[in-house]
Amino acid sequence: MRKKTFAILILLLSLLNLDAQNNRWSVEIGAGAALPVGKFASKNIYDSTASFAKIGPALNLALNYRFSSYFSTTILLSGQQNNVDTKNIDKKWDAASPGNYYQTTSNNWLIGKLMAGITANLPVNKRLFLSGRVTAGAVKTSTYKFTTIGYTAINDSLNLGPGSSPTTITETNAKQALKWEFTYLIGTGIKYSLTKQVLFLCNLDYSSSTLRFARIYYSNLSTGVLTGSGNPPPQAIRALPKQPVSSLNLSVGLAVNL
Repeated sequence: MRKKTFAILILLLSLLNLDAQNNRWSVEIGAGAALPVGKFASKNIYDSTASFAKIGPALNLALNYRFSSYFSTTILLSGQQNNVDTKNIDKKWDAASPGNYYQTTSNNWLIGKLMAGITANLPVNKRLFLSGRVTAGAVKTSTYKFTTIGYTAINDSLNLGPGSSPTTITETNAKQALKWEFTYLIGTGIKYSLTKQVLFLCNLDYSSSTLRFARIYYSNLSTGVLTGSGNPPPQAIRALPKQPVSSLNLSVGLAVNL
């Protein structure tokens, strides 16, 4: 009886190993950092498309179906968060406009992408593989709100700011609507087989998209130092330029053959 049980176990293990070698589905999960590049990372206060985005966390989840020895179809879900460097914006505007100071507030970039494409895995040896992938799909961001208020520095007894009080406040408020836009991704990486079913992976992906902002509001608040303040309606409303959003995502994780 023991011999039969042992023989059955050996047969089952053999079938599992054979299936692991011939399986076609795999799941990948990776986490790392999203490094803004181009206009998305730009710190130029005179460029309306500069985003002042900082490095943030990123997460990737991929489902692959192998249809040949080296190629698979891929469905990729990717997310990242990039904070806005508001302190750097204020410093640059302070330096560019002596006698004034600025206060900037902004929410963070929350970006989600859903893409599909092709992945290639080329074996270097029995354990090490070089991989590459090309995907395209849709990107969506959280509602983007950005406000900069400039204070004219005048020495007086009110001292409403750091060494100054506001006499003219120029407020700029930009909003970007929640909607899907086109995006694409090109990536490369390595995979190292830890077992027949589990692989360690490291990926470097470049992704890019262009967001269309809904509108921008400009308003001037003329403030009398002793007479109070007024709040007239916005002086101008116009369309924002298209916003490039590009980043390099470096991630490490695991791939599991199903």
